[in-house]
Amino acid sequence: MTTTTFHFQDGQWQGFDRIDQPADAYQLVLLFADRILLSNASVLELVRQQFPQAQLVIGSTAGEIFQDRNMLNSIVGVAMQFDHTPIKTVCRNIAEFADSFDLGKNLAAELPVDGLKYVYLLSDGSRVNGSQLIHGINQGLPKGVLVTGGMAGDGDRFQTTVTGLNDQIGEGNVILVGFYGDRLQVGYGSRGGWLYLGPDRTITASTNNVLYEIDGEPALDLYKRYLGSFADELPGSALLFPLALLQENPTDPPLVRTILSIDEANKSMVFAGDVPTGARVRLMRAGLQELVDAAGEASKEASTKHFKKPDFALAMNCVGRRLVLGHRADEEIESILSGLAPNTPMIGFYSYGEFSPMNHQGLTCDLHNQTVVLTIFEEN
Repeated sequence: MTTTTFHFQDGQWQGFDRIDQPADAYQLVLLFADRILLSNASVLELVRQQFPQAQLVIGSTAGEIFQDRNMLNSIVGVAMQFDHTPIKTVCRNIAEFADSFDLGKNLAAELPVDGLKYVYLLSDGSRVNGSQLIHGINQGLPKGVLVTGGMAGDGDRFQTTVTGLNDQIGEGNVILVGFYGDRLQVGYGSRGGWLYLGPDRTITASTNNVLYEIDGEPALDLYKRYLGSFADELPGSALLFPLALLQENPTDPPLVRTILSIDEANKSMVFAGDVPTGARVRLMRAGLQELVDAAGEASKEASTKHFKKPDFALAMNCVGRRLVLGHRADEEIESILSGLAPNTPMIGFYSYGEFSPMNHQGLTCDLHNQTVVLTIFEEN
């Protein structure tokens, strides 16, 4: 496997001079960019010219990651050339299906199952319910197939996201990339690093990703009581106070959910993923050093496989973490790199949701918020 990373910033491309394989040898390109840059057709055409035979998977971002830097208003990409790993790509739009679950189930069914080892998932981040999407994908894939990925972003504008495969670029698209055979090794890790705030509670009224009551009390009233002075800054301040969905096994890390909006009229809150009635939950708060340390733990978890020399690392990191960490965002990326083998190439993007299994006890994928998800690849 050969990988070539490249990026575009301030009108300049860097990395194309390092292409050390024939241009038509690359089978896959992952490209992540600010949405405004993706509207420039000439930019995408140049990438297609560089890698004319590759499947081009594209997603808008809430910030880009290139090696040891977090960047804005840029393009980052990786071109992959596999020696022993066939790939298959599929793309469908939410408008074609009844709901996100139906989309996920049907999309997964389009991937041939014989020899399927790993699936990368890139989803629209504004029109698709990520929780329902991944439940459908899990149902449509064979047991034991690893899935990781992320939901596209739109900076801190939170307006429109775009994703695409080759020339099919726009809102509402979801792309799966299937990797086949036993020569590809894939490691993964996910961590949050948020601190608990207050006691365990129970969701007593909710519908999908809309939360109405916790312990019989209007959800918004409860949040405001805990947020204190931050309550006047809702929903923006909610990035500092996500919600933890606790697992049945108390040693398992929680699923983290981010607040997207609030409704003062009915005291409800809309989250970036489903918040089921009956679920046990706890409020959370940010600890900056804990967030940085957790990123390194995710990297070490992803590296637990016996890699000889990893070919590439792909980072999906929640936009909320970048906004909360501020000037320490680069420190978080350095923490990720500290858990990788020296000189491992890495790109990624800041997302509106991250997909990964909870831990290494099983491969059932979940939607996460406010989480770092790292995936490591090595072909042997």
